[in-house]
Amino acid sequence: MRHQKKKYTLDRKTSAREALMRTLSISLIKSGKIKTTTAKAKALKSYFEKIISIASHNTLFYHRQINKILHNESVAQIVIKKYLPQFTAKKSGHLRLSKIGYRKGDGAEITQIEIL
Repeated sequence: MRHQKKKYTLDRKTSAREALMRTLSISLIKSGKIKTTTAKAKALKSYFEKIISIASHNTLFYHRQINKILHNESVAQIVIKKYLPQFTAKKSGHLRLSKIGYRKGDGAEITQIEIL
């Protein structure tokens, strides 16, 4: 049974979905905020909260786990050095989702996601 096993599939296979979440989280870490569709933003929020909870332990093992998830050592260092002091104060709620409007081409709802 799949009770309480909700996940966002985004109509992609597992490898493509993981690559999408990885690239969205890397660009979010680098720039601080990004614009994407609402479905991707909701999926990214849960994915990024897991990265933050791993980073909050602040040991070498967990730093390596972040590097393993993101596949980018420089971005993992940004998480540890820049964002980790901000993240330790709160347990969750590190991201803000703001609905902007609709995309002109296909009418998809666009959301801005930013790190608080």
